[in-house]
Amino acid sequence: MTTSAPLPALRPGVTYLWTVWIGGRPTPGERSILSPDEAARADRFVFERDRNRFVACRRVLRTLLSHYLGVEAPEVVLEYTHYGKPFLPRTSGHEALEFNVSHCEDWALIGITPGRRLGVDLERLRVLDDLDGLARSVFSPRELAVLAKVPEELRSEAFFNCWTRKEAFIKACGEGLSHPLQEFDVTLAPGEPAAILAIRSGEGSVGDWSLTDLRLLPGYIGAAAADDAHMRFEMAGSIAPASWSPASEAT
Repeated sequence: MTTSAPLPALRPGVTYLWTVWIGGRPTPGERSILSPDEAARADRFVFERDRNRFVACRRVLRTLLSHYLGVEAPEVVLEYTHYGKPFLPRTSGHEALEFNVSHCEDWALIGITPGRRLGVDLERLRVLDDLDGLARSVFSPRELAVLAKVPEELRSEAFFNCWTRKEAFIKACGEGLSHPLQEFDVTLAPGEPAAILAIRSGEGSVGDWSLTDLRLLPGYIGAAAADDAHMRFEMAGSIAPASWSPASEAT
C-alpha cells in the first residue's frame, strides 16, 4: 500500500479511483480534521471498529478533496442531499469537482472526477443465504432471466456483478436505494463487460452513461458509473491512512 502517493491532476473525462484500507486505529489528531457533524456521527457508532473505519475514511476523503480544492482539510465543507449523498456546495471553486465513496468492511473506495455525476460501489464476494430472494427484490425481469442461466458455481459472482453495477448507477443518480432498481438493466454474467442495457427511470439514455467493473482487491467486486459516455476510470493508488500523506501532484 502506498504511504505517500503522488496525486494525479484532474482531467475532464477521467475518474480517478483510490482503494483505502480503513481497518486500523486512528492516529493521534486524526479526528481533528472532521467537521462537528462528522465527529458527532462518529460518536454515534456503537462499535469502536465502525467508528474507526468512518474516521479513517473521512480523513482520506477530506485530504484528497483539500488537495484538489486548494484548502486545508478541516476547511472542506460537505453538504448532503435529501437522500444523504455528500457533495461539495456550489460555491466558487467547487463547481467542477464530484466525488463518491463506498465502504465495505475494512476497505473503502473513493472516486473523484471533474464535472460529472459519479457513483461507486464496493462489495465483498461471498455466498448469500437467500440469493434468489434478494435478487427478486432488486433485479429487473431481464436481469433475473440472465441470472437463472448462470451456472451454480458462478451465481454469487453474477449477483454481486449486478448489485455493484446497479448501486453505482443509482448513487451517481443521487437517489441511492430510493431509486427504483427494477427501472434499469445492467449486465451481470461473469466475463461479460459491464454495461447499462436499458434505462426506464428518466435518467437519460444508455448512451449518456459509462459503467465499469472494478476488480481492485482480491475477493471484492466493485463498479463505477458516470454520466459521460466516454468516461475513463483510472486507478490512482491504494492508501493506508495511518501512514499516508499526498505527495506533489503528478504532471
